[in-house]
Amino acid sequence: MNKNITLAVPESTLRRIRHVAVARKTTVNGLVRRYLNELAHGSSETLGVEQKKLRKKELQAVWTVVDRAEAEVGVRPTRKRTYARTRLS
Repeated sequence: MNKNITLAVPESTLRRIRHVAVARKTTVNGLVRRYLNELAHGSSETLGVEQKKLRKKELQAVWTVVDRAEAEVGVRPTRKRTYARTRLS
């Protein structure tokens, strides 16, 4: 059974990650799910060396963007923060 989690990341980070996901023909959720699965279970023994290198490179790219943006992983936003409106200048 899958469980939902909430991640709070800056809008600019999410925009970049969406581009990474499109380039990899997946979703942001798919990228995070794959990363967490590999973190919990280790890399699949059935993957070839080149596939493992590519997957590692993809994950490093995603987490580099997240780290640069100082994302708040595991912080649940308040309702007020979630629905806050920003003013356009």
